[in-house]
Amino acid sequence: MICNNLIEKLIEKEACNKPIRVAIAGTGFIGRGLIIQLSLMKGIEVTAAANRTRDKAVKALEQCETNKKHRCCNDQESLNRALQNGEIGVVSDPLLLAPADVDIICDCTDDPLLGANLGLAAIEHGKHFIANPEADSAVGPMLNELAKNKGLVYSGADGDEPGVTMNLYRYVSLLGLDIIAAGKFKGYYNRYATPESVKPWSDKFAQNPFMIASAADGTKMNIEMTLLANATGLVPEIRGMHCPAATLETVPGVLSLKEQEGILSSTGVVEVVQEVKPSGGVFVVATTSHPQIIKNFQYLKMGDGPNYLFYRPYHLAHVEMGISIIRAVLARDATIAPAGPPVADVLAVAKRNIKAGEILDNIGGYTFYGLIDRAHIVKEQKLLPVAMAPGTRVIRSIKIDEPITLDDVEIDKTSTFWKLRKQQAQMVSTQPPPGSEVI
Repeated sequence: MICNNLIEKLIEKEACNKPIRVAIAGTGFIGRGLIIQLSLMKGIEVTAAANRTRDKAVKALEQCETNKKHRCCNDQESLNRALQNGEIGVVSDPLLLAPADVDIICDCTDDPLLGANLGLAAIEHGKHFIANPEADSAVGPMLNELAKNKGLVYSGADGDEPGVTMNLYRYVSLLGLDIIAAGKFKGYYNRYATPESVKPWSDKFAQNPFMIASAADGTKMNIEMTLLANATGLVPEIRGMHCPAATLETVPGVLSLKEQEGILSSTGVVEVVQEVKPSGGVFVVATTSHPQIIKNFQYLKMGDGPNYLFYRPYHLAHVEMGISIIRAVLARDATIAPAGPPVADVLAVAKRNIKAGEILDNIGGYTFYGLIDRAHIVKEQKLLPVAMAPGTRVIRSIKIDEPITLDDVEIDKTSTFWKLRKQQAQMVSTQPPPGSEVI
């Protein structure tokens, strides 16, 4: 939530004609929506945008309520010149945004490798950075550490489920309650969903079928819960979480300890609950043992206790992302960021039988899905992080539903991703087996 102080600062920036300068990488559904949304806001403006197909960025800018002209640029020099002239610079290479004269860079792509490269470049050039979830799930703890060392803000986005849940988590924590579980509600879930199987939905809403399939096959929700875990210290109780079905009324009982007739063996977990309406909501289940507070909650129609559901029935994606930008630049505050060493990670699992020699396709594709697990398990078992899977060549046949290991694929050990993962591995509290190489 934006406090009065930040609202006043935005009004002042608008009056002084010194708005927050934002660069946006990726102008698909999220990036396009953010560009348009920021054009309605005061004290903040888009000054540069990048998309592999520049025309998509141009079309997004043409929908904005702004008098600023845009200019397509081919290199760093022309981009810098456009910004100096008060124009919005449009480029095809997102890495050109890092040295540009902007305050913050928002990665609205869903490309983990690009996200790692862009995040590192932004930090090296002294820019605050809003990460894409796919990259954040794999190298966020390392990038956040690098950003903190330079006095910069590294953050996930408000509007996306992890950021919205984190806001709710802070609220409940401030009340002094004990948190049992936090997470999101989920509608359709089929681990074997593909771009082809979700085509009716992607066509209906003019969305990328891989993006829709990544939500349907659960990879996206596992990535989201990894971000929440690494920001809060909550962990998945089992690989892939329990993902029980419930209603709003039964969630507190279902997410209770087994001795309370729930499904959990421990508290402090991330979870996804299916079939709850509305399915776009996020939640925190918390408890108290104080008899008077239990009575107070009964009077306030929170239920009989001792476990209580706090939830928000919606998240607004790009509509709310501007709040994270404002918090980062004006308050030096991250909406959601890793709290330290990673406690969770997302591993790649074969979506079908895969033969040696095949190339793994993109997240939400035909070859793999992602499951959350504890970070030390992913490290100890040398499992392939889902964010590193796209484009890798399989060197051993893998059966459907079998976790993919680092030994099953060829890894580009010259990539920024590999180097960041190697550094981040030192943060995970486990010792690798003698002679093994794990990330």
